[in-house]
Amino acid sequence: MGDGQDDNRAADAEGSAAQQRAQGIGWFGRVTPAVWRSTLEVVRTKESAWERARDLASLATSAPDGRGDEMLALAMEAAPQGRDVFECVRAYRYIAAAARHCGRRGLALKLYNLALVMSESVTPPASRATALLGLVEDAKDLREVDIRVPAAGVADAAMVLLADPVRKWRKWRKWGATYLHRLIDALGPEHRRVAEEVLAERLGVGRAAAVLARRIAREQAWLEQRQRSAER
Repeated sequence: MGDGQDDNRAADAEGSAAQQRAQGIGWFGRVTPAVWRSTLEVVRTKESAWERARDLASLATSAPDGRGDEMLALAMEAAPQGRDVFECVRAYRYIAAAARHCGRRGLALKLYNLALVMSESVTPPASRATALLGLVEDAKDLREVDIRVPAAGVADAAMVLLADPVRKWRKWRKWGATYLHRLIDALGPEHRRVAEEVLAERLGVGRAAAVLARRIAREQAWLEQRQRSAER
């Protein structure tokens, strides 16, 4: 994969997440019985492994006649394989979300853990941080898992970017700081203690506190601005 593609993947991470929700999770449970079978036939013809896995998982949430498990199994079979581990992690995360929607929490946990293990092999560090940020979000809905694990992975990838002394160092260091900020945002107020611990272990207590304070202040300013706009 070329450098330009690496940069685009990192830069488009948030947009991709929004697009994913719009294209798939947005229609969890919304395919009517009248069109379910015809939709399945269309989905089966899709060439993209990612799109096929995504749409089969979505169809599982509306499946008639107890075919939900069958669709989830087909989605797992369709998940991208091979060199692009990032895409496979993304597919497993999506199928896990569908499994949760279907009440298959055990399967969701299994897929989460598979995606977590796979994420260790995602390259470059910016893509790995993106994959792990998604798992931080997923961990909020899976109380059985330790959110510190993916959070630490994001921080480690960000530190690699911050320390990169080679070519494009300015760009990578910028991304390193960006991913630390995104981690704080993803953990949110309910997991602020995790953010404090993970950052302090890598930046030191003083620097971590400064990074957190700046990010929290920025978030508070944004919320206040939004409130003022709503009051107009």
